[in-house]
Amino acid sequence: MIVYYTGTGNSRYVAQMLADITNDECVSANKYMKNKIKASMNSDKPYIFVSPVYVSAPARVFTDFIRQLEFSGDKRAYFVMTCAGGQGGCPEYCRRLCEEKGFEYMGTNQITMPQNYLVFFKTAEKAECEEIIAAAKPE
Repeated sequence: MIVYYTGTGNSRYVAQMLADITNDECVSANKYMKNKIKASMNSDKPYIFVSPVYVSAPARVFTDFIRQLEFSGDKRAYFVMTCAGGQGGCPEYCRRLCEEKGFEYMGTNQITMPQNYLVFFKTAEKAECEEIIAAAKPE
């Protein structure tokens, strides 16, 4: 099961690509968080959590969401971070989260996507964004 949180759509795009490739279910955490729904999830396949990187860590709102969920089935967990630069300390945060939740930590990967943090950075032009997204597909 692929569970994702997205702020602007980058993580949703990556999660849906992963779901297509793995023929797995893709679940948006956003709808649960927005409606304050406490959920339980069950998967016979490893969990794949997809999140944007916020200040060198997975989005806290998403990790808090994961902490309050009940998970059953497969206990393996992979993490995919979307970011414009580097994932910073995400692997360590994800490893510790797995310890808390009883998951077997399988690793963290980053996928470079277009910059969308407008407070500090200028966004790329459309053509450059399309190139970045095209380069992310093989990852």
